[in-house]
Amino acid sequence: NGGENRVARSVVRYQTRNFFDLVENRRALHRETVNYVPKFLAARLIAENPANYGFENLGFQDPIQFEEIVAEKSVYLKKLSKDMGVDYEDIKLLNPQFTTAYAPKYSEKILTIRIPPKTKEQALVALAGSYIENQAFLAKLQSNNYGRVRVRRGDTLSTIARRFRTSMGRLKELNNMGRSTMIRAGRYIKVPLGHGFEKYSEVDGDAKVTVRLPKKNLRKISAERKISSANKAAHDSRIHVVRRGENLTRIAKRYRVTLQELLVANNLRNSSRINVGNRILIPE
Repeated sequence: NGGENRVARSVVRYQTRNFFDLVENRRALHRETVNYVPKFLAARLIAENPANYGFENLGFQDPIQFEEIVAEKSVYLKKLSKDMGVDYEDIKLLNPQFTTAYAPKYSEKILTIRIPPKTKEQALVALAGSYIENQAFLAKLQSNNYGRVRVRRGDTLSTIARRFRTSMGRLKELNNMGRSTMIRAGRYIKVPLGHGFEKYSEVDGDAKVTVRLPKKNLRKISAERKISSANKAAHDSRIHVVRRGENLTRIAKRYRVTLQELLVANNLRNSSRINVGNRILIPE
């Protein structure tokens, strides 16, 4: 699919914000994106009136039942649930937007917390004692739950917020950005570490940077590291293990051999395709 930056470039290049105008130009968007948006719109239309489209006798799930309370300050959710006499896991399930054990209050937004049905009375009583008044305690909660990541080319505050399942307001608060949303490639910013994330460390210069990433991302990084290690070991024996983004021309150039020599040594043709993990013999 085309990401946020791809779509933004297409909007500027073709001078239109109309999705269907972009679709008419085949190079503006990927085919997956062209198909995805109409599918989404179709699903929405069907959901609004399924009988019109031949969907009958559907078994709908019951909607999630909850009530809401409004907080004036940041709230320690574990204490709130304990004082309410409910399980913290129930509070966490109803409030997936809070990736840590506390609900942050930003000056420009209303802080709303979902609670189980018929618990509003005890929630309002418990709320007053669950506010985080101690700034040292709040700082400890924050310091234990963030990592530092390098801003990549093309990153925006919103794309980083989505990557780490948080909000732009939380990122601005962690990085003392005030009203600014400007970030620069190559700089480091703090990101909160939420549920479902595992630690990932990398060495950048003399500093060891530790963040948490979703498990699927961590597995991907581990696989790439293994390939990189295999390449290093294979280099000495003139065997190259193919990495992402590589082709035969790049490999030939890297080892200062001609493309034809590389093809002959590996019994390949110009039309041959190579995949990540393939072992390529480098001629002497």
